[in-house]
Amino acid sequence: YRYLPSSANFLLVTKDDIPGESIYTELKEKGILVRYFGDEERLSDYVRVTIGSRKQMLLFLDKLEEIR
Repeated sequence: YRYLPSSANFLLVTKDDIPGESIYTELKEKGILVRYFGDEERLSDYVRVTIGSRKQMLLFLDKLEEIR
């Protein structure tokens, strides 16, 4: 996975071999809500992840690793 540098409370995350919409859909099915910008061509490969508590971020990372 890759992310764009950010000074805000969110990251834009992508993976070269998985479309952004698939990342969004699979995380949603696992109970993790992120934002997907499918109508914005330059962002369609990314999901926006809001930084939460440490517990939330560890859960997000666990679920993200399950996506192949």
